[in-house]
Amino acid sequence: MTSLVELRSRLTQAPTRLLLGIVIMLISGFLANNALAMNDTSAVKVLVANSNLASGQKVTLEDFSSSTISKTVEESQWALASAFDEELFLRVSLKKGDVLQKSAVINASLNLSEVSILLNPGSLPLNLKVGDTVDVWSVAGPALLLAARLTVTAIEMASNEFTVSLLVPSSQVEDLLSFKELSLTVPL
Repeated sequence: MTSLVELRSRLTQAPTRLLLGIVIMLISGFLANNALAMNDTSAVKVLVANSNLASGQKVTLEDFSSSTISKTVEESQWALASAFDEELFLRVSLKKGDVLQKSAVINASLNLSEVSILLNPGSLPLNLKVGDTVDVWSVAGPALLLAARLTVTAIEMASNEFTVSLLVPSSQVEDLLSFKELSLTVPL
């Protein structure tokens, strides 16, 4: 009879011991995986968009989170947090979760200024949006190309005029602002 009581006692303790063993194995596996990931040289830390971001939008480090991914291409192609020491604008739209590449940003401090110009509605291309690349023309008299391939950073409408903000090379700002009648076109 004693052996039957002992057997029953062991059987009731078996699930508890089994569960404890499984938990210990899972914790050990998790710790080993983290230790290996820390030493993994085939992974790189990248910046990932926290939300959908429009091209031409001014971005800050708060718009991105850090993530570790397997290194499938050259690490030099990824934008790092240190890039945000300067003011940056997006060249392309990013969806939530997209990895930020260096080629996707424009460093505004590299001889670029953000300039706002007033335009009549007829002076804008149809469906113009932030992030588009445009050419700026003077239309007072014969058409004169003032600046080519500028990035639109903002568009605002007030009464019958539009204010369009553009990233302009610093050397062209004074010339651009000296003309009154301007028009934008989308380059082919």
